[in-house]
Amino acid sequence: MALDGTVLEGRGLLVRTGANGTNASNRDYLAICLLIGPDQTPTTAMVEAVRELIGVVQHYQPLATEIIGHRDIKATSCPGDDAYDLVRQSAFQPYTNVNPTPPPVTLASRVEALEADVAALKRW
Repeated sequence: MALDGTVLEGRGLLVRTGANGTNASNRDYLAICLLIGPDQTPTTAMVEAVRELIGVVQHYQPLATEIIGHRDIKATSCPGDDAYDLVRQSAFQPYTNVNPTPPPVTLASRVEALEADVAALKRW
């Protein structure tokens, strides 16, 4: 994730991550990389883009609810103090759905929604 909110795809949402430091954490967590240095502060655009991306992930993986920093699973200063403060403050938590009763979902509508989400991510 770039400072301007641009989403850059690494391995992709359907490929197991290798960035988390252990086999167990790579199995249990998806990695979102913030392209910042240790002394940089995430921008509003970056935070909003991360929030949207996590919302997409949680839409397709509703059990993916825990948002943690890299340092929570490995001895590292990543993602930097400012970014980690945002993790601890739940700043990356997606906005909740204001419509608690969604319309029925068909396979065709899920495929269409997934294609639209992937296309939107590629445009970032």
